[in-house]
Amino acid sequence: MAPTAAAISLTLLPPTQVPGPDIPIEDFCQQHQLDNDVLQKLKDNCYKNAWTLHFVTITNLKKMGFLLGEIGELQDAVEKWSVKVVA
Repeated sequence: MAPTAAAISLTLLPPTQVPGPDIPIEDFCQQHQLDNDVLQKLKDNCYKNAWTLHFVTITNLKKMGFLLGEIGELQDAVEKWSVKVVA
């Protein structure tokens, strides 16, 4: 069953993209110039590799204590890291 539009819009991964390369979360944050606070929150919640970010929802991030600006920066980073699906 396909996810609803509402569910898709709440994930970090845009609906037109697929996950990018699986790299350590430290490398992901460094490559996308994310603050150490963002990296630490991800590590505190046992995120070890970038690949798992495509499962993360905005609700998850809020529960982890991410601030709105941090969520926006993470969304931007995931969009840049992911690969556009060619139809």
